[in-house]
Amino acid sequence: GLNRVVGLNEDSAKRIVAARGEARFVDGEDLARRAALDARTLALLAGADALRGLAGHRHQAAWEVAGIDARPTAMLRATRTREDVAARDGPLAAPGEGASTLADYRTLGLTLARHPLALLRSRLAAFKVEPAATLRTFPSGRLARASGLVTHRQRPETAKGTIFVTLEDETGAVNVIVWPRVA
Repeated sequence: GLNRVVGLNEDSAKRIVAARGEARFVDGEDLARRAALDARTLALLAGADALRGLAGHRHQAAWEVAGIDARPTAMLRATRTREDVAARDGPLAAPGEGASTLADYRTLGLTLARHPLALLRSRLAAFKVEPAATLRTFPSGRLARASGLVTHRQRPETAKGTIFVTLEDETGAVNVIVWPRVA
């Protein structure tokens, strides 16, 4: 899964895997030291929710790794920083489901949580936007409203300007024909 983290270089990923092969990481600082990770790499991992098991949710992990002095100096190698949980009024709040989904797409290009359209389904229903599973039961030629992530788009469009698009929602995919007069 490390290859999915946007911006994480291969050398850092290899060092993480090698260090993890020697022993489990105790916390973010242990990871940083044994895998020789810089502050940027630690921030990428925290943002991608890759440190959940070591430091908690994204926000808490970002706080924890921000306090690690990751400069490669022999004098600091044996030092450890221990900071209290970030907070004036208690621990950092975990991101909401929408914020986590957005962060997953930004940092990984996908999410393993609920599909983004599932988060919007009640709002879409107010506009009579049907899920893909329902649209599969519609007869051919019936007017329908669909919404989803564009997973495929024909490029270039046909000679007459027609575009074919595949939309994906939490229930499946819908193939859409966009006629020139609509585009």
